[in-house]
Amino acid sequence: MGSRPRQRCGTVAGGRACALVALLAILSCAAHAATDVKFDWSKDMWYNPSLVQAGDTFVSAVKSTRMQRMGKKNWWINSLRMCEGSVSSSSSSGMQALTCKPYDPWAGKYKECEFDDRVRGGKLDTAGLGDVKVWRWPGRGVYAIFGRKPQRNGTSVLCNGFVVYHQWIAQIKAEEGAGEWRLEQPLPLLVPASHAYPEGTAFAMEKNWMPFVHMDANGAEHLYVSYLMQPHIVLEVMPSGETVHRWTSHDEQLMAKFAPHHVHGGPPVVYVPADRSPSGAAYYLGVMHHIEKVGEKNARLYRHFAFKTAPHPPFEVTAVSDELPLVFNATYKARTALIAFVSGLDLSPSGDVLITYGSADVNARLLSLPLPELEGLFSGGVAFRDVDVPHEPVAEHAKARRLLGRHGGSWGARRRQQQAAAGGRRGRGHLRRGGDGLEDGEEDGGVHF
Repeated sequence: MGSRPRQRCGTVAGGRACALVALLAILSCAAHAATDVKFDWSKDMWYNPSLVQAGDTFVSAVKSTRMQRMGKKNWWINSLRMCEGSVSSSSSSGMQALTCKPYDPWAGKYKECEFDDRVRGGKLDTAGLGDVKVWRWPGRGVYAIFGRKPQRNGTSVLCNGFVVYHQWIAQIKAEEGAGEWRLEQPLPLLVPASHAYPEGTAFAMEKNWMPFVHMDANGAEHLYVSYLMQPHIVLEVMPSGETVHRWTSHDEQLMAKFAPHHVHGGPPVVYVPADRSPSGAAYYLGVMHHIEKVGEKNARLYRHFAFKTAPHPPFEVTAVSDELPLVFNATYKARTALIAFVSGLDLSPSGDVLITYGSADVNARLLSLPLPELEGLFSGGVAFRDVDVPHEPVAEHAKARRLLGRHGGSWGARRRQQQAAAGGRRGRGHLRRGGDGLEDGEEDGGVHF
């Protein structure tokens, strides 16, 4: 990514960059002490950040969403930004200026089709990239994984035939050793050729694929993704974007507490080498989540858990943590008060686990835990937190009302009407599966279309 002139903190653009710099300074100065801080990124409601440190550079993706009524449809319109800043060993803050700019790897040339009445009754749609999750591939560069609707096919603006909301990967920063994984354009990831969706399914949302890199005994690198968590299915990704099913494993006893729930994936998985692991054993570290409906208002509660897998095939899940101590935000709406979505995971050179997440679809937060403290959450009990469920409507912030597009009457009431028109709580033809990141017909990570 190209560099931009440093912005002064007194400007709007400079305020955004300087606010992030100040908070990342907390991360640098408070190494080996757990912190959870809010990224105060000006008045814009940016959320679901994904932050990694690649050498002397911080890279972070972040999203904002606005609701807009166009014709007979309500649209969730996503805008993505990619932020970059230099880490400085001589600076007391630990890094130089960080700047953000719009992120569109197609430069406006990708023309999405529109959902027809098979999806949400044709009354609710989405535009733009889904959550952009960033990860490091040492020696090859920095990459991102995200979802997007198909392109238009022919003269029709509608999505025709069987509709798949694909996962894509794109290269953010290339290194000399990128080789066959040097991506000039985003690469669509295709489910294995042997995979068959249930008969009669009109569309499928493939989401929350969790990439990780593994070096085999011969020194060859492979790109894999954790595709499902129940059971744990691992696919290998080829440079063509095609995938091959490699392994399936499941520990029924370990996952017993999640039997009543539909478990989804999360951010890219990170490797913890033996020399950095407090236990002295190498493993892969990831974050998974599930959604519960709680309280009189059926508020959606997101619960997140770290998990470990073996460092070698079949990469079986070997441990699940207690629930992660993420911060909820009841400031804006009861409907989103218990939503927190982990979109970023990284292991810093200082030994801190960096967990970046969105809170209530309006805030971007960073939870930094020393690795030994995170490992302490693997108590063996897989404890769920007690959560206070909001029973009364929360006073809505004026900005939230504008971004959610209220046009008389509540968004919740309009949404229930749309669901009824679509034939019930779940959109017609909706494929409900762990790889799609959907629950009750809603898109994971807070963009509920």
